Order: sequence, then C-alpha cells, then structure tokens
Amino acid sequence: MHIKWIICEVKEGFEKEFSIAQEQWGATRGATGFIGQIGGWDLNHSRTACIISFWKAEHYLKQFMKDTHDSIFFKNTQSEFYDTIQVGHFDSLSVRLDNYTPLLEALNYAEGIQVAEYIVRKEKVELFESVQKDIWVPEIKKIQGMLGTDIAKAIDNKPEYLVSTFWDKVQNLDKYAKQKMQEYTSINMKNDIKTIITRNILLSDSWRIT
Repeated sequence: MHIKWIICEVKEGFEKEFSIAQEQWGATRGATGFIGQIGGWDLNHSRTACIISFWKAEHYLKQFMKDTHDSIFFKNTQSEFYDTIQVGHFDSLSVRLDNYTPLLEALNYAEGIQVAEYIVRKEKVELFESVQKDIWVPEIKKIQGMLGTDIAKAIDNKPEYLVSTFWDKVQNLDKYAKQKMQEYTSINMKNDIKTIITRNILLSDSWRIT
C-alpha cells in the first residue's frame, strides 16, 4: 500500500477558501487503486492543513497524477490559498492489501489522527521497525478509542518513517499524545531517532473521501 502525505501552510485569512477547494478532491474517489483520503487542521498550528491518502500501489497514484490530478488542481485554484506545500511518499509496512478493510473503517469513522514523522539513525533501522511492529502495535491496540494504525517507510529507502494512528474522538487522541511524549522522554529514544515531528489533526468531514 502506498501513502501520500501532504502538509500545507495556508495563507492567513484563507482557511475557508482552502477548505472549499479541498472538498473538490472528491473526484479522486473513482480513481483505480484508490483506497481513501482524510485530512484536517493541525491542532497545534491552526493554519497547517494535513492530508493523507492511501493507494493500493504507487503506480495507481502515478496514473491518477498523469490522467486526473491536474484538471482538479487547476480548477479548484487551491494553490492560491497556501504559502508552502510539502509532499512525502511512503510504502506501508503493516497494512496487507488482502485485508485493508480495517483501515478503510478507520478512515470512515476517525475524528482525529496523529501522524508522526521519524528520521531514524541508519544503524537503528532494523530495531526501530521491529519495535514498532512487534511491541508498539500490539500495545496501542489496547488503548481506548484507537481505531487503527499504519507504519510506513519512505519510498526512496531513506531511514524515514510515517507512523499514523486513527482515533474515534479527539479527546482520546489528546490523551495518547500526552502519554506518548512522556514515554519518549523517559526511555530516551534519541539514541535511535534523529528527528521526530508529530502532528495531531482534527479531521474535517468534508475532506473525507472513501
């Protein structure tokens, strides 16, 4: 499964216009290989919009970019409403294509999502992946309100990871975010990780495409 992760810094006073333009990406729903897309506003940065989309494979996204993307992009004039845009591409290490139904359910029912970007020290990559899949995923499934998770690695094979968790309520996301920061500080993960950027996102229902 392929993941596209987008961060836009929206121009001050243009949040509404950006949101209306984002709603027009609903045309993506009919694209071959498309699974789903959600997005919303960073709870800690009010003008930061975050969108994450899921595809069965990268080549399906490339075909969409070639055939359909530009017609939507130029029609909704969304680029007029943001100052900067960052786009990342990742392949999932945890979601199997023969059973991505739980992910789709999470996309449909989540009120909030946390997306954490990790840059891992090269010598710690194998350990990081093992800990995430064998320890972190089983433990997080026990937390109240958690609907689903995904662990993904950058497609260029750099030691960069995207770890996403989906939450039924923003309150449960907030509790998890505070607990996670305490754990990060207590076990000194800096020995394994160069950089971590965490975004807690309140999802917009009108941006949801499934």
